[in-house]
Amino acid sequence: MFQRYFVGIAMCHRNFTRETYSEKGIKAGHPKVLRTLEEHDGCIQVEISRYCGIKPATTVSLLNVMEKDGLIERHTLPEDRRAIRVTLTEKGREQLAGLDEMDAVLSEALLEGFTEEETAAFQDYLERMKQNIERFNR
Repeated sequence: MFQRYFVGIAMCHRNFTRETYSEKGIKAGHPKVLRTLEEHDGCIQVEISRYCGIKPATTVSLLNVMEKDGLIERHTLPEDRRAIRVTLTEKGREQLAGLDEMDAVLSEALLEGFTEEETAAFQDYLERMKQNIERFNR
């Protein structure tokens, strides 16, 4: 029973977040890659796939659009021409700043009516669930 309810909430959250991002011109899939590059700017495409948990072909499609939109740049490594380094552009950094602002607004909307204690407990529960999933997936 819990699984079905949790999946329903997760889908509602995903749709709510995507709609909010879309209204600000941020395309599906881009936030995850932008956040990855925020922490690992200059990593190679294969690493982005691994960090984001997506297939390499999906990564290439996302990066093609992001490059066309001016959010990233790709450069072949001289020592390994098969490896492609990905870096954020200034426009990509600006979009990241916009994500931070939107995430604050989304968090406020999602947690409306929760006390600080409830919010802290909820975050703890989610972290524990994440740890359970990671243990299960080993």
